[in-house]
Amino acid sequence: MTHLERGYVCTARITITTSTGGGDDVVFPRGGQEFEGPWILGLWTEYGNGIALEGTSQEILRYLRRAVAYVEKATRQEGLPGVLGELVDLREQRSEAAARGENVDVYNAREVQLMRWIAEASAQLLDYQP
Repeated sequence: MTHLERGYVCTARITITTSTGGGDDVVFPRGGQEFEGPWILGLWTEYGNGIALEGTSQEILRYLRRAVAYVEKATRQEGLPGVLGELVDLREQRSEAAARGENVDVYNAREVQLMRWIAEASAQLLDYQP
C-alpha cells in the first residue's frame, strides 16, 4: 500500500546520520525504529513526516545522483525558452560585431554551445518517459 506525505521543497529538511547516532542531530518522528544501514538519509516535511533511507555512503550518493539526473531530465524543457532567446540575442550581437569588423569567434563558439544544449534538451524531451 502506498502512503503519501505532502510537503514543500522550500521548507523540507534533509539530514544524514549514522545508525548509531553520529552525524546530524536527528530525532526520527516515529521513534523506536532500529536501523541497520551504516548511514541514514532523512527527507522530512516541515511537519516531521518523511522517509529514512538506509545504506552505505556510496549507495546514498548514487541514489541522490540518480534523483538529480531524473529531475534535470524531466524539467530540462523549462530552460528551453530562455536559451532560445539567448540564441536570438547572440546572433544579433554577432551581426553587429561583424558589421563593425570585429572578430566573431567568441560569438560562434557560444552559438555552438547553445545549439548543443538545445539539441540535448530536445533529444531528452523526445526520449522522456515518466
